Amino acid sequence: MTASILSATGFLFLFLFDLFQIYKKRTLSSIFSIIGYAGIVSTVILLLFSCELTYSIETEFALFILTVKIIGAIFFFFLLFYSNFIEIGLKSPYSYSSERYALDSGSYGLVRHPGFLWLLLALIMLVLIYKHIQFTLISIYMIVMNFILILIEDIILFPRIFNNYREYKKEVPFIIPRIRKVLRP
Repeated sequence: MTASILSATGFLFLFLFDLFQIYKKRTLSSIFSIIGYAGIVSTVILLLFSCELTYSIETEFALFILTVKIIGAIFFFFLLFYSNFIEIGLKSPYSYSSERYALDSGSYGLVRHPGFLWLLLALIMLVLIYKHIQFTLISIYMIVMNFILILIEDIILFPRIFNNYREYKKEVPFIIPRIRKVLRP
């Protein structure tokens, strides 16, 4: 119950973060961003420590598969951090310019919401590692809430935040990258 409330709070505060960007309330936007991301990170940490890891390592192959899953989860969490904080830049949402433009390069050139994709894949890896019903249900809950958030962002909020968002939507897919774009150097 605590994990679901914590994650719901996190996604609600990220919605408010976006909303306050529209109204150029930098201080409130910053506060809600920090609380939102902290709620989501705290939920994952809570799940990692509260659910029992019942992985059976009977063969070298099972150990190899577990290692691949762990490396996959770490890799996707790194991509999530990279897309949301490094690639966009910590100062980007608080730009002093009145005109803001959606980033259309890097992972944001592949899909409009790479953070959703990376969180989805990281949670799938963790569900496959933990094989715990509570972990699985809370992960599904987080994925659904994240999807609702990116739908609201995509349809209502981002067109009001970014001057080029309507054109950006025509060029870049929602969450599933185009294969040609991924394979092209």
